[in-house]
Amino acid sequence: MRYFYAILVILLLFFPAYGASTGSLNFSVSPSIIDLKITSNSTKSAKLSVLNNNREDLTLAVSVLDVNTDHNGSTTLAPANSSLFSGTPWIFPEQTKVTVKAGSQTTVMVNFKIPGGLQGGRYAVILFEPVDSDKKKKVQISGRIGVLVMLSIAGPRQLSAQIVDFYSSSKTEGIFFQGQIRNTGNIHYKCHADIVIISENQRIIDRLNVNWASQTILPNTTRDIAVIWDNPGKMQPGKYTVNLRFFIHGGGKTLQKTIPILIK
Repeated sequence: MRYFYAILVILLLFFPAYGASTGSLNFSVSPSIIDLKITSNSTKSAKLSVLNNNREDLTLAVSVLDVNTDHNGSTTLAPANSSLFSGTPWIFPEQTKVTVKAGSQTTVMVNFKIPGGLQGGRYAVILFEPVDSDKKKKVQISGRIGVLVMLSIAGPRQLSAQIVDFYSSSKTEGIFFQGQIRNTGNIHYKCHADIVIISENQRIIDRLNVNWASQTILPNTTRDIAVIWDNPGKMQPGKYTVNLRFFIHGGGKTLQKTIPILIK
């Protein structure tokens, strides 16, 4: 028999609590983020609340996976312990499967056991995925909810970055600025970037904000820059200096990279 799968993956990095709702499926897990400060060679616990808003009991498989972000800041899942800053080896849900009665709520405890010698950030996702016990259904609906885990382990914090590239190109709609910034430190941080356009006589002509879906960058990841300057009133013929500035919140030096452009 042919089966059709409608799969909804909900994993919103650095955003408020959420639930999954697709067809008859409706459940939520809170909190959506565990942002835990912990020391090496120690143990802590956290409590997750799972709410089943369905009219039937719901069984969920509980697993721990790595989390990555792509160049646009979108979240992706990866096999456990496959990334450099993986936290999966030290995250232990007390249940690998949980059944929640219809219209009720239950608790899942998660233990964090950090060995000695670790420092910086470690990251993972605790994934809740319904277990379909009725294999005869022609339409199987599955929703997955991920709880982001960010472990900040006591020790020296390396708040550092590198502007990998920055360049411009002319488009019909304006001048396109592109580049990449990489978190070269050992922990996540919030950041922002802007582009300042300066005339030959050193006057600031325009400022452009770099807008990302999330301003938090995980270590060992790269974020794209893609901004169009399309302000005809300020784009007069002449030579300009374009300055990319990258700011790390809470410490770390401001990075800058400058390129020239010519408008004919």
